[in-house]
Amino acid sequence: MILEIELSKLEPNPLNPRKHLGGLEGFASIIKAQGFKSVLTVVPMDGTPTQRGRGRPRKDEPDARYMIVLGHRRAAAAKLAGLESVPCSVVEMTEAEQVAAMLGENMQRENLTVIEEADGFQTMLDLGATVEDLTERTGMSRRTIGRRLGLLELDRARLEAAEARGGTLSDYIELEKIKNPELKNQVLESIGTPDFRWELRKALDAEAIAAAKERMIPILDSFAERIELDDSRRRSFVMRIEFTDGATVAVPGDADEREYLYMEDSSYATLYVARDDEDSSNAETEKERLRREDMAARKAGLSALHGMAYESRAAFAKGFHPAERHDAALHGLLIAALTGGSVRGDVFREIFGIEKAFRESWQSASMGESLGEAVARLLLGGETARRVLFALAWARVEPGRNAECVDWNDVYRPHEGLAQAYSLLGALGYEASAQERSMLDGNHALYLPPDGDDKDDDDIDEEDEDDRDYEGNDDDDDFDDGEHDEDGFIIGGEGEDGIEGYREEDEEGGEDI
Repeated sequence: MILEIELSKLEPNPLNPRKHLGGLEGFASIIKAQGFKSVLTVVPMDGTPTQRGRGRPRKDEPDARYMIVLGHRRAAAAKLAGLESVPCSVVEMTEAEQVAAMLGENMQRENLTVIEEADGFQTMLDLGATVEDLTERTGMSRRTIGRRLGLLELDRARLEAAEARGGTLSDYIELEKIKNPELKNQVLESIGTPDFRWELRKALDAEAIAAAKERMIPILDSFAERIELDDSRRRSFVMRIEFTDGATVAVPGDADEREYLYMEDSSYATLYVARDDEDSSNAETEKERLRREDMAARKAGLSALHGMAYESRAAFAKGFHPAERHDAALHGLLIAALTGGSVRGDVFREIFGIEKAFRESWQSASMGESLGEAVARLLLGGETARRVLFALAWARVEPGRNAECVDWNDVYRPHEGLAQAYSLLGALGYEASAQERSMLDGNHALYLPPDGDDKDDDDIDEEDEDDRDYEGNDDDDDFDDGEHDEDGFIIGGEGEDGIEGYREEDEEGGEDI
């Protein structure tokens, strides 16, 4: 039944998933010029509308009021245009049917935010609908609906603030990688800011460390005594054990004969063997030991800092799809790429998700495709020339995972390649996090001041050499070039008793093509 109903008798539906109608001035101007050319869908109400919109029809009474189901924005624009009444189709619907109709209309017009969609889905479920009903009505998969509903488990105030900052569905999907609800809500506060990728990576690393600790600490407890920093017992360093995915620790063969101790830090444990006072081998003063442990912690922290920075750049490069508006910045990147260096195959492959390393020029075709063949395949397969050019240029400019703004003494050292890379990425829209900026400009707290720890240069150099021996590193520049042994493992250190701590290397270093 179509009735001309006064706008003053129409009430907005409190179950409407769409909470913000947006700008109405342009819509009202069109109505003024062309008239109101649509029909609203409404349900009758009993007297004063109830909070949930319940009520029996009262079509026969002149003071009957109606609840809008479809047309909230049109009704508001008509009122702004000065109309007094609009044509309405009066129907009878259950609350569940009303929500389904409103949800469907708004989704077809792409007017709902993901939070509004989530609220609409939850309302339908509360009214008795099933997930299967939602998939049938919306055309969305169970997974997509589940992702929307998962947003409602987050802190509401933080979620709405993230949306106001421009949070996207892809941001929320990335957030799902975090398992801990508290961590997830903490990282939610950075969505819509340059720090989001950084905070996400930090949270994922924290969860990986927690999982490794849960796996490895019981093994350490089985043969070693946990100690604190102020423990006065004399001890000799055995090894440093990183709490990372894939890391392991084995019970030493002489655990029944020697007294092992370990000290737990945030991301690693340091293993010692207790020493008799008469044993002067490997003796070190308390000051030396503390300095050594502080240096080890700084090295680990700086390595993690630069590693996370690389992951953040790599994530941007992988998700970047240049358009015409990026041509000027892309031109600058190409010019920089042509001035020197070679294309890093690992960087190029990471952008396009290519797993197998490229074939070298001297290898047979059976070894896989070459870089040139990959470029041809990507272009013929639909990748845009802009994206392929960007990937080639970036794979030449990116200094790599092991590029660090630090020298052997943990003192800040400017890295021209990193500075250039960030400048070029910034022109393409990349926003460096606060951690990355402090890493580049030398203000990060992990850097030592240029005068180190007040030792003269000769003493520092000599003791640093000892540090590398204690930590099981070769005399080569392992920290600079990312070398690893032939089995693909980085050795965390090996004491005289044959204990190994290692983690599997998940990158191939600087594969040059």
